Amino acid sequence: MKRWSAGNGTFQFVVTDLLPGTWQILKDGKIFKPAITASGDEKSLHFTGTEGSYRFLR
Repeated sequence: MKRWSAGNGTFQFVVTDLLPGTWQILKDGKIFKPAITASGDEKSLHFTGTEGSYRFLR
């Protein structure tokens, strides 16, 4: 789990080097993105969020 804390506002996140497939993102222990796909080519996810603790589940 990683806590991003950079002040107030909305941020663009990019998470790389992931296994291809569907991922779930939790923010502060609650479902934030129920299903987001990392493709085989890109192996990355990108999303918009605010300050918090994020966890990525496959």
